[in-house]
Amino acid sequence: MNKVQDLQNTIENIVNGISGRMGVYVQLGNEHINVNGDLSMPSASLIKIPILLELFHQVEQGLIHLREINEIKDFKRVGGAGVLQSLTNDVKLTWYDLAVLMITVSDNMATNALIHRLNMNAVNDYCHAFTEATVLQREMMDYEAIKKGKDNWTSARDMVKLLTLIENEQFLSRESRQEIYSILTKQQFQDKLPARMDDTVTIANKTGELEGVEHDVAIIDGYGQRIYVAVLTHQLVNSYKGRSAISAIGYELYQYLKKA
Repeated sequence: MNKVQDLQNTIENIVNGISGRMGVYVQLGNEHINVNGDLSMPSASLIKIPILLELFHQVEQGLIHLREINEIKDFKRVGGAGVLQSLTNDVKLTWYDLAVLMITVSDNMATNALIHRLNMNAVNDYCHAFTEATVLQREMMDYEAIKKGKDNWTSARDMVKLLTLIENEQFLSRESRQEIYSILTKQQFQDKLPARMDDTVTIANKTGELEGVEHDVAIIDGYGQRIYVAVLTHQLVNSYKGRSAISAIGYELYQYLKKA
């Protein structure tokens, strides 16, 4: 039995121990591990990944300038994750600043500002071009949309597809790809996939959470190799156990890199 098969068996055991739905998709070079990776689940803050990609896509089309200044007073204040909701109206930020806040602290105000600027349909066009299940149907903290049955959806496989675009020179320039990767490496939430790794690896990740939902997706670089991974959960009975299971998968990937 090869190492990838061993890793898949270990991940399957972790998935089978969860009370709820869990989907995992891992790309290791030319090999893949897929455990329920095509299950469609509420995206939570993972939807911010395609928003980030569409931002840089529009930058390259000349439709938006990253360093354009915006005033916070022009944005609708919403709660949930982030810091903008606590700042005064005289604060000024660039679109780049908003993208960093959207990813690193999952700022919902920043996200909604970017959705407005980019256009929700444009983000969905990007999703439809590269994914199967990913769709943006509502802004962050829009409970009225949720009541109407509108939510944001994705899958583990879709998330890995989007992460791999960051390396693909056919879709974005080298400068844009480096900027995107750099933003993801500044992620402040490290309690899931990276929780049991050390600084011998570099992790570029984005988390997401809602009631009964715990997600993390990452690009992991270390020991001369790169891994793309997405772990999504839904209908968790115990969110702590969900986070622990994601951390356990991260640890197994870390051990795989060390031993490969």
